[in-house]
Amino acid sequence: MRITLSAIGSIAAQPLARFIAGFFCVLLAMFFLFRQLGSWLIAGDTPPEHLDVICTFAGENRRVVYSKELALRYRNAHWVLSDYKDGHGRLLQKNNFDMRRVTIIDTCKSTISEMHALGEWLDRYRPRPSGPAARIQVGLVSSPYHMRRIRIMAARRLSRPDVRWYLLPVPLEKYRWNRDTFRYWWRSNAAASITILELLKIGYFMVTGYW
Repeated sequence: MRITLSAIGSIAAQPLARFIAGFFCVLLAMFFLFRQLGSWLIAGDTPPEHLDVICTFAGENRRVVYSKELALRYRNAHWVLSDYKDGHGRLLQKNNFDMRRVTIIDTCKSTISEMHALGEWLDRYRPRPSGPAARIQVGLVSSPYHMRRIRIMAARRLSRPDVRWYLLPVPLEKYRWNRDTFRYWWRSNAAASITILELLKIGYFMVTGYW
């Protein structure tokens, strides 16, 4: 039986062709995932009809301002505010906000410690649901790019039968952003820095359980 050089080349080319095709498929998949990373970080829920607790994660003034808007909308909700050195709390008091509705948590050093503090506060005070739902309705407020990590942490640390939590991010327009800001996150230095840092934090938390 004679085997020609062309036959040998044809046989050798088939695995190589499959390898090349598979390699390019992997590259296309990675490119697609790469493009979606910024949009994936933006997570949120439709605001519910009732809220019993508003929890604001520390970090920037926009979160506090938006939380105040929510507190004025949900008149029966108690506001748990993570506030380093009580700076925002003093401003609220100066502006005659009803501080009986506010609990300041100023010992939190990270997002996961804030989540633990919220859980401990719920255990201690056990607020009664204000609406028809049997569970305590809790709104979690932070920056829009921060919400995916908060969702992962809340699913691990705040999963309990008596609590229903909602992601209520500060609206993008309050940052002068829109959906395209994170849809094309690599085009902006600021959005690229935020996206990469958040992904690193999520990865760290998924591996260690702490952040």
